[in-house]
Amino acid sequence: MELGVSIAKNYVLVEVPRVPSVQVAEALCRAMDEALKTSRLRAVLFDTRCTEMPPRDANAYIWEWTRRGVHHDVAAIVVKSELLKVSGNMTAISKGVQLRSFHELNDAELFIRRKLGRSQVS
Repeated sequence: MELGVSIAKNYVLVEVPRVPSVQVAEALCRAMDEALKTSRLRAVLFDTRCTEMPPRDANAYIWEWTRRGVHHDVAAIVVKSELLKVSGNMTAISKGVQLRSFHELNDAELFIRRKLGRSQVS
């Protein structure tokens, strides 16, 4: 399965069609860690507009990885619905995670730029 982790100018971009199991979630998190370490970037952008909702345990695993923030300081997620945007933001706040949800990629990039104090995001 293609994990869809790539390095953008100022963040690691994650685009996956589906995360069907905890095993795939673990592999995805390892790939994100590796990309963050290799690139020395400190931000992750999840573009989930074309991603199927993962099973609860796989979703929980990714949230826990995001909460730990070992190799990143901030994360943004681009979602396709208002419900997912509100839910993602409320979950992030309740878990104390530096993550916010957006409908538009540009808004997510702006959030990352502001959080990191950088002047440009590709």
